[in-house]
Amino acid sequence: MEDVFREDYPEISLKKILKERKLYSEKGLEYPHVTLSKDGIYDKGERYNRDFLVKSEDKQYKITKLNDLCYNPANLKFGVICLNEYGSAIFSPIYVTFEINTTVNPKYIKYYTTRNNFINAVRKYEQGTVYERMAVSPEDFLKFNIKLPSLDIQNKIVNNIELIDKKILCETQKLDKLSELKKGLMQDMFV
Repeated sequence: MEDVFREDYPEISLKKILKERKLYSEKGLEYPHVTLSKDGIYDKGERYNRDFLVKSEDKQYKITKLNDLCYNPANLKFGVICLNEYGSAIFSPIYVTFEINTTVNPKYIKYYTTRNNFINAVRKYEQGTVYERMAVSPEDFLKFNIKLPSLDIQNKIVNNIELIDKKILCETQKLDKLSELKKGLMQDMFV
């Protein structure tokens, strides 16, 4: 692994590389209805179905597109921030979605902003009187500065992280198979 994880990269304000997407659509038109969770963006399933709470037939939902950075302002403390790897969709208008400047690797922004260090640092902008309702506004989110190396270094960092993720997945699959093998052996032992 190359020495790309250094500390001396220049800092840049998020407002220079992110722009809030404020496009809306009614449900049932061209976009699928999705939900945002700490694990990413997913089709709206029964677990997240709250349509019964919607009082208006022409409610406007927020549009998100592939490679947008999305977060829930009130649930940032729980890690509800992700890169849209799903594609074009609509979700609750309470969510915030940012277009990422094309001069930046979206996955670099994903890895940077989903780290606990980043989330805890940006939470200094939380406002609200009740813990459950405390939120980080998009305007405050964009005030935050991040370290931003050249695009070439961003790409190398992303590639290294993705190699590690692949290795973790492979090892997890091996561990699962070994656990199943052990379980089978234990059952055969005590027949």
